[in-house]
Amino acid sequence: MMKTGLFFGSFNPIHLGHTTIARFFQENTPVDEVWLIPSPHNPLKKKEDLLPYQDRLQMCLIACNSLPGIRVCDIESRMSIPSFTIRTLRTLGSQFPEREFILLLGSDSLDSFDQWKDYREILDNWEIYIYPRVKDYSIDFRFRKYRITLFHPPLVNISSSQIRQLMKENKDFSHLVHPEVYTFLTTPK
Repeated sequence: MMKTGLFFGSFNPIHLGHTTIARFFQENTPVDEVWLIPSPHNPLKKKEDLLPYQDRLQMCLIACNSLPGIRVCDIESRMSIPSFTIRTLRTLGSQFPEREFILLLGSDSLDSFDQWKDYREILDNWEIYIYPRVKDYSIDFRFRKYRITLFHPPLVNISSSQIRQLMKENKDFSHLVHPEVYTFLTTPK
């Protein structure tokens, strides 16, 4: 059975930290492929702060175009909003029964995991790989009995909110994103 890591996110916009993490999991874990799944609307985030979904999806496609083993999946664009991970997992499981799906989450997502819809069902039925957002992270005792593994990819000090702030201030952020994503973001539409 092919192991597929699901890397959910707003990707608002996608940056080099996202692709570094995706590549780490694809190259250094039992995951055969990583699928980036841009969320049209994460229920835990303000919708008005999001770039248009089609733009975020296009930037993900651009950033991952030359990365072997990393794909972009737009399944949530065809689902009801807001996006709930449990719905996506159920749908993917029925559409791709030959795949074993593993969630790839930042430690900040695990810390707020009990706010997710049907999070216990996720914990009971899917394996989760965690990448820390801080140096000395450890998995909270509440989650230690589940199939959760902590990995240590390179810590990347880039955030989408940092990039959006630099864009507002008309400052250079080209070193934080894929060159073609930079062009996409800075070309007048």
